[in-house]
Amino acid sequence: MQKKGQMSKLAERIRFIGICSALFFTFGMISFSYAADQALIDAVKKEGSIEVYDSFDRSYLDPQGALFIKLYKLGDNFKVNFTRKAAGAIIQMVEAERMSGKSRWDIVSHSEESTFLRWIEEGLLMRFQPANVGNIRKEFHDKHGIRLAPYIGMSSLAVNKCRVPEKDWPKTYKDLLDPKWKGRIGLADPNKSGPVVMFTKFMTDLYGWDYFKGLGKNQLVIAGGNPALEQLLLSVEVDMALCPIEYSLLVRIKKGETNIKIIYPEEGAGYFVQWRAINKDAPHPNAAKLWMEFSASDELQHLIAESAARYITSNRVKQVFERPEIKFRQIDWEWLKVHKDDMCKKFTEEVNKGRKEGKN
Repeated sequence: MQKKGQMSKLAERIRFIGICSALFFTFGMISFSYAADQALIDAVKKEGSIEVYDSFDRSYLDPQGALFIKLYKLGDNFKVNFTRKAAGAIIQMVEAERMSGKSRWDIVSHSEESTFLRWIEEGLLMRFQPANVGNIRKEFHDKHGIRLAPYIGMSSLAVNKCRVPEKDWPKTYKDLLDPKWKGRIGLADPNKSGPVVMFTKFMTDLYGWDYFKGLGKNQLVIAGGNPALEQLLLSVEVDMALCPIEYSLLVRIKKGETNIKIIYPEEGAGYFVQWRAINKDAPHPNAAKLWMEFSASDELQHLIAESAARYITSNRVKQVFERPEIKFRQIDWEWLKVHKDDMCKKFTEEVNKGRKEGKN
């Protein structure tokens, strides 16, 4: 009996040590998410500021800047200066400054993949990956070793639950070719929407151009861009939005502002990456490197997931907004870099063909 008691105590000690080790490992890993080299932090303090050109919504940028300063204890005098514009305007600013021979920006962030690939070829961006890049899921790593992906956007559907009963909710993208959807579906113009460029390639790879011709037969409503598409849906001018900005609608749903349902069709999701990269001639190179490390940190990833409903790329932090398991489908962006304009022109032609046939 005494031997059994000793063995039991030994087992309890081993279990206790195991639990303590696990807790130490867990909290140690959390601290490592932002434990940048102190020499780098000191160099950042001396630089005094960072210039970030970003297409992220303004309301979500300022909290990131505040967290950056707090996390690395940069002090009240350090400034995170954001220039927030749509992706196209951000690209124009970068190009204009390059032509002038003087770039103000340290970090650029947008989702226009074709432009990023061109900038990589032209040597505009610094080759850099932070020490904590392993926090990001491998499928979202940049094969060029230049950019970092804190979050992605994806294709989906959004239906107005007041107008579309649950029994009629589509399960696949092909379900939208049913004549019952005639005049009820909205989609942004790929000439004015980066996400719809991605979606057009995704659908034509799956179903060919007949898919968009079929949508045209159903008198597809074309919106000027994704914000306009969202307004069409919210104002009940269409009953369904095809490839909306799903994270924007998720925030509205959480706030109880709208009676919308997000659907992730069975074909999976095409996706685009909101990359971040450093200017090769960054005025504040140390701050830019620390910003990239910050982008992969648990703290920043959680902030983006919680406040903005983004689908984060972390392999350590859980998604805050529940989504079903999604099969992501890669898009051939190298092809799009060359053929994007022709594809957008073809989109318009096929939709218009379908519209004419649908009226007959």
